[in-house]
Amino acid sequence: MPDMTAEDVRRALLARYPASDWLRAFEVPDVAGAQPSRYCDAMFVHRDPSRGDLVGIEIKVSRGDMRRELADPAKAATFSSRVHDWYVAAPVGVLSGSDVPPRWGWLTVAEDGTVRQERVPERNDRPTPWRHSWQLAFMGAVQRTATYFAPGSGAATPPIPDLSAELLAAGHEIATLKAALEILQEQLYECLGSTPGC
Repeated sequence: MPDMTAEDVRRALLARYPASDWLRAFEVPDVAGAQPSRYCDAMFVHRDPSRGDLVGIEIKVSRGDMRRELADPAKAATFSSRVHDWYVAAPVGVLSGSDVPPRWGWLTVAEDGTVRQERVPERNDRPTPWRHSWQLAFMGAVQRTATYFAPGSGAATPPIPDLSAELLAAGHEIATLKAALEILQEQLYECLGSTPGC
């Protein structure tokens, strides 16, 4: 059988966190309405307010992917601080216990889609409150996830918008503004240095 993909892990997580009990979101951006800098692979919020469980999960399908995650600890911190329980989920055999940070939970996914909890995470009893922008980002991801994983949709991975054109345009705009600022600074220095009352 071919190697499991992130898509296989997502579908297994959907079974673990059923829609009847959980709000489910994949590819949750760190902000709404602006240029996100980071994404959380999966987040689940229990629908029962008396439980109020907030779960965040990073999906890793290779050990190299996990090494890249650990090389940028700020990425996980952006999201793990906002949830009660933080996990990494990976296909069986991809990670070992030593690959997973001690405070993180660890889920393994078998080829048949069975999810097993290998390690319980250290619970965060006081998650960072969700500000309005963060709530909007999460709810947008919930909506996208429900749409792309609707029965019969045939959809696979929820798409992350291609922002390369916007990033390129923003880069050009920044360069233009920087050049204009340098010209203004030079004019200001000339004015202040040589012409009184300018």
